[in-house]
Amino acid sequence: MNCQPIPKKDRKKILFISDDIRTHSGVAHVARDIVKHSAHYYNWVLLSGGMNDHPQKNTYIDYSSEMGEDASVVLYPCDEYGNIQLLMTIIDREQIDAILFITDPRSYQYIWDNARRIRKKCSLNYLNLWDNYPVPQYNQSFYNSCDSLLCINQVSLDIVKKLVTDESILIDYVPHGVDETVFFPIEVGSKQYLTLQQFKKNLYGKEQPEFTVLFNSRNIRRKCVSDLLHGWKLFIDKFGDEQRRSVKLVIKTERVDPNGTDLPAVEKMLFGDQESGIIWVDQYLTEEGLNLLYNATDCTILPSSNEGWGLSLLETMHVGNPIIATLTGGMQDQMRFEDEAGNWAFVTDHTSNYNREHGSWAFPILPSVSTLLGSPPTPYIFDDKVSADDIAQRIYSVYYESAENRTLIGAEGRAFALGESGFTASKMAATIIKNLDRVLTTFSPKQAYELTKI
Repeated sequence: MNCQPIPKKDRKKILFISDDIRTHSGVAHVARDIVKHSAHYYNWVLLSGGMNDHPQKNTYIDYSSEMGEDASVVLYPCDEYGNIQLLMTIIDREQIDAILFITDPRSYQYIWDNARRIRKKCSLNYLNLWDNYPVPQYNQSFYNSCDSLLCINQVSLDIVKKLVTDESILIDYVPHGVDETVFFPIEVGSKQYLTLQQFKKNLYGKEQPEFTVLFNSRNIRRKCVSDLLHGWKLFIDKFGDEQRRSVKLVIKTERVDPNGTDLPAVEKMLFGDQESGIIWVDQYLTEEGLNLLYNATDCTILPSSNEGWGLSLLETMHVGNPIIATLTGGMQDQMRFEDEAGNWAFVTDHTSNYNREHGSWAFPILPSVSTLLGSPPTPYIFDDKVSADDIAQRIYSVYYESAENRTLIGAEGRAFALGESGFTASKMAATIIKNLDRVLTTFSPKQAYELTKI
């Protein structure tokens, strides 16, 4: 499609509701890449939230210079993801042409409650995700309140197609992408190589380990970090003292989080006074620093019981390293399961996928149990738990690959991310543009109400 630059005065104006793109959540990273790679085509207004108490709420920030030479990007920081009064004020003040919003549908109750009022003025375009089955019937009214549903994983796409009854709603697959100019392999002779060597020295000390595993995500329950620590213990307990010292688990997360647990306490319980081989990364890292971290490790693991995507896995693939992950949700999209003909198969049932051929860079962990969890807002969802034994076994699988072979299979994962899958920031933004343009062309303002004969 044609995504050539449009003069600023002729561009449509899109309101994007998301985490503040200046923060470091996965949603913020994705939103920033979408805006950055489409700021030549749209003028963006961002309702920037994702916080309980935003320190800059009730302000207006011109962020254009950060997004490109000819960009028009303004921020309205807010608590959570805004409210209907603020939203309607911005729509009128900025003369918004369309709304794009992202993350869990439970974050947008005020939008669902006022969908028809909003759609009198502009369309609702939901970059949506859902982590797992069963099909969430309780989300059906949310999905049917939108003009387009842009699904970040195949599970979400399948669920949306099963629940949407309005044939006029545009549905498409828009997987996450990352910027290949930010995340890439650092090789001998590259200008970042000496910086990487110093980074590794600071991270590991004088003795460089033989093998390293990275966890880079939040310390929340569904990420199962405690299970990872348990699996790591089972892994290194097979080794003698000298070999134990040659392997490291690098963890970049909050050590203590009320949404997760006290990880140092878990480490102490599991290892006591024994060397754990765990290295904690506490400091904030820029995207360039994260690229160094991925390049300083041999693989990335994410043993989540629910996961819509798992951005650290894709960043790892762009760097050219293997990934270890639970066979669930959007993480399956990144493993390239195949059909009988060797084509990329979009099969969302993890028990079926486990028996399929998949990308050499992926080391999937089959859940040992799927429990049905729930809460009043989310009455039921499968929680796919992997065992510590299986975590250890998958780490062994990567460990026993030679360093040369890990490089080869990692390169295959990078080629998949850059090529067939289109898991890049530029492709993600182009697909957003394609779908928003289709809705902008066909959208008709909704009436204040409709009459239904019963």
